[in-house]
Amino acid sequence: MTKPIAEANDAELVVGLSTASNNEEAQAIAEHLVKERLAACVQIIPAIQSIYEWKGTIEARTVTPHRHCLQHSQVKSSEVLIIMKTQRAHTQAVVQAIKAKHSYDVPEVVFTDVVDGNADYLKWARDATQRSVA
Repeated sequence: MTKPIAEANDAELVVGLSTASNNEEAQAIAEHLVKERLAACVQIIPAIQSIYEWKGTIEARTVTPHRHCLQHSQVKSSEVLIIMKTQRAHTQAVVQAIKAKHSYDVPEVVFTDVVDGNADYLKWARDATQRSVA
């Protein structure tokens, strides 16, 4: 029987999710996380809709893939999804890095465990997020 990744390796991997107000902000966050080896890979998905309560008001944040469509929709503001792969040991550093570069007062940053996957990819992700200890 194969051990789950969490048991088989010291460097437990997690997938993180965040949102950004636009593609430029997401790109800046993604590049910083990869450059600092806080994430092995970051995907930016530009077409999402978020509905939530903020300060007593129901908010809807939407982005459409074509700018010309915005004039015909009820869009309050745009939002993009950020997906990142990192090590559990880096999660708080990722949170702090995102908070430092983010335009939101309270940016979403959540993580979930990677329990299994392509062993070669998982090894690459662990190696890509190894940080030197000063």
